[in-house]
Amino acid sequence: MPSPPGLPAARLVLLDNCEHVLDACAALVDHLARTCEELRVIATSRERLGIAGERVWPVGPLAIETTVDSGKAMALAAGAARLFVDRARRLRPSFEVTPRNTAAILELCRRLEGIPLAIELAAARVNVLSVEQILKLIDKRLSAYASVDRNVPERQRTLGAAIDWSFNLLEHDERALLARLSLFPSGFGLDAVMAIAGNEVDALGLLSRLVDKSLVSVDERRGEARYRLLDTTREFAAVVLGASGDGAEARRAFIAWARAFAGECVRELSGPNQALWIERTGDEHDALLAALSLSLSEPTLRAEALELAASLAGYWQLRGYVREGRVWLERAAAASGDADAKLQALALRTAAAFANMAGDVQHAEALYVDALALARASGDAELLGRTLTNLAITLRDQGRLDEAAAASAEGLSLFRGIGNDQLVSIALLNLGAIRLDADREDEAGALFAECLELKRRLGDRFGIANALANLASVAKRRSEWSEARRLLEESLSLRRGLAEKRGLALTLVELATVEIGDGRIDAAAPYLAEGTALYEETGDQRGLVYALEAHAQLACARGDYERALTLASVSAAERERLGTPLLPVERASMSAVVSRSRESLGGEKADAAERAGFVMSRSRALELTR
Repeated sequence: MPSPPGLPAARLVLLDNCEHVLDACAALVDHLARTCEELRVIATSRERLGIAGERVWPVGPLAIETTVDSGKAMALAAGAARLFVDRARRLRPSFEVTPRNTAAILELCRRLEGIPLAIELAAARVNVLSVEQILKLIDKRLSAYASVDRNVPERQRTLGAAIDWSFNLLEHDERALLARLSLFPSGFGLDAVMAIAGNEVDALGLLSRLVDKSLVSVDERRGEARYRLLDTTREFAAVVLGASGDGAEARRAFIAWARAFAGECVRELSGPNQALWIERTGDEHDALLAALSLSLSEPTLRAEALELAASLAGYWQLRGYVREGRVWLERAAAASGDADAKLQALALRTAAAFANMAGDVQHAEALYVDALALARASGDAELLGRTLTNLAITLRDQGRLDEAAAASAEGLSLFRGIGNDQLVSIALLNLGAIRLDADREDEAGALFAECLELKRRLGDRFGIANALANLASVAKRRSEWSEARRLLEESLSLRRGLAEKRGLALTLVELATVEIGDGRIDAAAPYLAEGTALYEETGDQRGLVYALEAHAQLACARGDYERALTLASVSAAERERLGTPLLPVERASMSAVVSRSRESLGGEKADAAERAGFVMSRSRALELTR
């Protein structure tokens, strides 16, 4: 390669932004590489040149600090924040990082995903706005930020212009798929891409081209590729979808994918692949909720919303998403009055189950009554049996054991009649719990043992964990502490593997009460602390009351009688508010705590502790347990 006279031969050539003249750049670099042996070329481009000898070096977003010490100015060592501060000081030399704006700088960089152009455009506003004000404009990022540098090309003056320029370089099919992918709020897998692209499209080929052009990022999870769009790209693609005329069809395809996935989730969450499907459903949860929201917003798709919400209920229960699940289920049920009776009954039954988990037993029973009428009219034995079995749980929680046993036994008979072992095992578990509450231990133990055998045969680890915990309750009732501990430890191991929060919380608290009963006070405390925290996290009000009662037992065992009596009083007030009275065996346990504490404290102190508990908020009571 000839050089100007007196200058050394060129060793390095830099080509920037090759994507808009990709073929020409590829031909040039190929020619240079073949004719100039010692020459090296650095080419920046949205996609690779595709020539021999090319080495690709992906350039990702800038690093972002993951933590901030509130109220303190930081050194801001990560690249994203350093770029923001550098560009801000170029426009306003007096700009300083302060305790007041540190968190805003970090949040701004996080919301802009470390994209250098976005950060530079945001920093261009520090001459007229504070960092906090710039952050408030983040939702208008495509148009609100603009460069003040006259030397910047028009396509880089705003973030929207930069992305628009990239979109215009795409083929029509690539733009159409990218627009459809904007419906996914976070990551997605290949199956989702194939479903939303449509049968007439080479989805994998188009996806590969979008990945090559750096518009879709890819990583790997559990041996499968996962894809995502940067938020800025997704927002722009959503605008493109809205203006394309393809939005309605894309939404239908998106909702159809969600319904198919959720239907498979229902089947898999009760089988041997349960743990894997809890993780898979967690990966897709944001997209599934987006599809549910879209279904509810479309009058013609509200029956689909009802079906989708009911299908997700099992996952919500496993993960302890009680509050979230209840809101979605009741929204879907309220919006779907014109759905067929079976679907309405399913939605009402599922919404009732979540109301019961949240401690609203009266509302749960009212929903079950409506669901039961629809289920009986439908003639669907499985639907009727499920509704009866769930109603039995709510009746049991109110201490109405005879009614609960009758409903549960009818449900069990229906399930045996249709030959569904999974449903038979569930009914056995519920009926066994009712029999145990009625002090019929031998009968309860036999029902739980039959349930465990079925669950092991089915490979249902969640069900196995439940059956083990219930068998432990029988052993605990008989003061067989070692056997109860063994059963609960096996149950605990299964629940940790499933990341199943609500059942995990119950097992931990049960283990704590076993340790208290066996006189191992120090061993009880860690179990109880972890279980209580999980109940708080999931919003399980009835579970929190049970945990507070266990804390009262622990305080009494430690000789902290004032705390024990206060917590017992808080629990009693909470049970009255929730309408869930103590069962006979629970009443005996708590009566022992109250009697021992009152006797040790004496009249005035005991009365004061009880009065404090009756007026104390649950949040304050939880502080007492820490």
